[in-house]
Amino acid sequence: MPNLDIRVTENDSTLTVSASGQYGHGSDGNQDSAEIISAIDAALLENPAAALVIDLSQMNYQWGDAIARIFHKYRRYNPKFLFAASHAEAWKGLLTMTWPSWSDQLGKDIRFV
Repeated sequence: MPNLDIRVTENDSTLTVSASGQYGHGSDGNQDSAEIISAIDAALLENPAAALVIDLSQMNYQWGDAIARIFHKYRRYNPKFLFAASHAEAWKGLLTMTWPSWSDQLGKDIRFV
């Protein structure tokens, strides 16, 4: 039984990819990350010029570095990220540990909701 529900919506040339539910802890999240990336890739393939919003505000994330692939892979789209404020410290810790060379800038781009 899947732990994440991933949805893609388009509105006024903006693609929003939303993930809700429980993201796997540690390496158990590798498949979750791959599924989110697949959904984003498929959406961008259909509409490559769209603005991109990655909404993880309803996803319960605790730990695991595979999720960071999303931040790295889609930077050229200048995506907007949405995260749950209750998980802000986990996200900030991951960004700092994984890619310290650009985590400060990415941290400015992230909006916690």
